[in-house]
Amino acid sequence: MTSPSADQVAGETTATQNGVPGVLPGWRPEDGRVEFLVDMVTTVPPGTSEDGVAEMRAREAARSAELTAQGSLLRLWRPPLAPGEWRTWGLFRADDADELEAVLASMPLRAWRRETVTPLTPHPNDPGQPPR
Repeated sequence: MTSPSADQVAGETTATQNGVPGVLPGWRPEDGRVEFLVDMVTTVPPGTSEDGVAEMRAREAARSAELTAQGSLLRLWRPPLAPGEWRTWGLFRADDADELEAVLASMPLRAWRRETVTPLTPHPNDPGQPPR
């Protein structure tokens, strides 16, 4: 395991642990859990049958439902796609980067995709945040 290295992401200081950025010590949301935006790009391996793709998608849907029930997966979006592209944006909540990594590793499609993780912090003008 490598030691965390600091980066600037959207004006917030973050650290990278196991390749997943996480918020450095000192900032914590009120409930202690951090939200992460995960850009997931899936590439189906050549030669995979339609039945194999359907089975993998069914397993991913079932695991996503479990993660939602656990409070780890909050939302999923489908951004504009190029022809043949398979891409999803997910909003996840975890205690830290290690917990997020465990959540992402538990998802069946992980075997076929690459991810870009961005830790999120509240914006002071976010209309969804309670007044301070």
